[in-house]
Amino acid sequence: MYIATRRIRSASQTPCCMLVTSTEGLDSLRGRETLKHSIVFVGLAIVVLSRASACGGAEPTAAPTTQPTIEAPPVATSVPSATPQQEVTEVPTSEPTATPQQEATEKAPTATTAAPQVPQQVATGMNEYDQSCARCHGPNLTDGFAAKLSTAALAKYETAQGLFDYVSARMPRDNPGGLSDQQYYDILSYLLFTQQLLEPGQVVDESTVADILLSQ
Repeated sequence: MYIATRRIRSASQTPCCMLVTSTEGLDSLRGRETLKHSIVFVGLAIVVLSRASACGGAEPTAAPTTQPTIEAPPVATSVPSATPQQEVTEVPTSEPTATPQQEATEKAPTATTAAPQVPQQVATGMNEYDQSCARCHGPNLTDGFAAKLSTAALAKYETAQGLFDYVSARMPRDNPGGLSDQQYYDILSYLLFTQQLLEPGQVVDESTVADILLSQ
């Protein structure tokens, strides 16, 4: 009896334990289903919110509007025409015609003052001076190392004859008396001409040399 009772109790207790176990499994299954539905719902909510924010946050870009360009009408530039008064004022000017007297005056050759001609004897004497005297007395008569042939220096000889006697006997220094009388006369003519001691056209020679004064 004891053994039977024990078995009976065990047999009677087994369905109750299985029932309890089945009930806990059902609750666990229901919890899982509820959690699954919650996760799905949250995921759908997140998708909906993200789409809503994407649609609502982006501002619609407006298409650029082009304003029609208005071209300014061409301005016509016109040159103002001359008034009748201006046309009358603008009279062509003509150059005044020259009178016959003016034409004759303009055509007349202009007289030029001719330079005084150097006498031939003076030109010859200048060449003789350059060859025989300039190396000591200088090209300009007063710029050499020898005595200056100025008017004051020539005046001490009183006449052209006294000057002739001196130079013909002592000049040139390196060849005293080595020139002819005509060469000495030509050189004197050049010296007296440059110092304005000769009359126009006056010739220096044996017949005139004594009459030419050097202190004028």
